[in-house]
Amino acid sequence: MLETLCALTLAVGSPQPSITEYQGDVDFVLQKIEQVHPAPYLFVNQSALHLEAKEIEATATRHDAGCRVAQLMELVAELKDGHSYVDPINVPGLEEWFPLRFYAFPEGIYITSAAPELSALVGKKVLQIGKLSAEEAMRKVLAIQSANNPLAAQEGTTWLSNAAIASALGAATGSEMTLTVSGGGTETIVHTVKPLKAKLNDAWMQQGEMFGPRTRGDLQAYLTAFGSRGPLDFRKRDPALPPHLRYRLPYFMLEMPESRLLYFQWNFIQNWGDEDFTPFIARMFQLLDQHPDWRLAIDVRYNSGGNDSITMSAPMPE
Repeated sequence: MLETLCALTLAVGSPQPSITEYQGDVDFVLQKIEQVHPAPYLFVNQSALHLEAKEIEATATRHDAGCRVAQLMELVAELKDGHSYVDPINVPGLEEWFPLRFYAFPEGIYITSAAPELSALVGKKVLQIGKLSAEEAMRKVLAIQSANNPLAAQEGTTWLSNAAIASALGAATGSEMTLTVSGGGTETIVHTVKPLKAKLNDAWMQQGEMFGPRTRGDLQAYLTAFGSRGPLDFRKRDPALPPHLRYRLPYFMLEMPESRLLYFQWNFIQNWGDEDFTPFIARMFQLLDQHPDWRLAIDVRYNSGGNDSITMSAPMPE
């Protein structure tokens, strides 16, 4: 993949960040992988990984900073470990972001959130992004996202919002991104998007598909496809929304008697609000005891981890 990951090379005479420093970063990452990771070569061959590392060091002079970072991300992603990753947030040269949230569904890539001035794009299916088809863009972001499983790997679509990485992959040109989206039926819409430069609040990546990149402390309202709701509207237990979108905070329980179902969404492993996790779980099992013919649905699609010691004290059913 390394030789086909990046779409761009440096123009002759263009300014280049320090190649020596980058090569040192690659060596440092490999060193830390072998020092810290309990089983680094469970899914990738050690010799193959070191060979790829030497390749990206040797070809570094041909690529810009976005491509180098993308290649380093891909190298670490080969461990197939969601807890081992390169996170280029607020890195010089990679501080421009397109105010859009791309999200992968079985039907393809969609824009689930956007800045107000781009509201016409919200809810649209992406057909082409820059020089890439949506399928090719998805293949490339899957390669750079560290993950334990395919579902987690799809979160790599967030990197399409980074101008430098998107440009390296061929999805943008640095100063702009040209999107072709479905307008319904056979109609297509072409839209050009400009990036914003900001010291980023990286929490948006784990807060759900209703959030987009924003600066620290920025309360800029993003819009979503659900009635133009803002991101925080998905934390209000709105019964008009489907269950999985009603309360996108650490944990949520919904009784569905018409289906004889108790729905439990578990998004973060932490205590939250007025009810800690342990009494919340105890109450959930009490409800199930009261309805022995009900099923329990546990939705962990959006769970990004947390303090696992909390689960050790949670009650288990007998």
